[in-house]
Amino acid sequence: MSKKRAAPRTKAEWKKLVKEYENSGLSQRDFAQSKDILFTTFQSRVWRVRQQSSKKKETGNVVPAKFVEVSPLATKSNEKGVRVKVNGIWLEFSSLPEPCWLAKLISQTSRS
Repeated sequence: MSKKRAAPRTKAEWKKLVKEYENSGLSQRDFAQSKDILFTTFQSRVWRVRQQSSKKKETGNVVPAKFVEVSPLATKSNEKGVRVKVNGIWLEFSSLPEPCWLAKLISQTSRS
């Protein structure tokens, strides 16, 4: 007789299992075996859960950038502006850009 295939787990169930694994002190192989889960399936799901978790961290308030420097800018025509140094590149703006827009710019330039 063959075993019945278990119902697919939800994302929340996989997240809970991964957390349980991380707190167990067992290897992925041993944990998967203890839960009667195919090792390669468990290994793949651990990777997915961790990827989703790291993506959520990237979109949080912390922006991964090497360094951001802001300084006042005086143009030849006495117009005031701002210079922003993002990962070694100076950008000039007539006024300081919105923080959300600047954060997206910084995260995009940090990926290369």
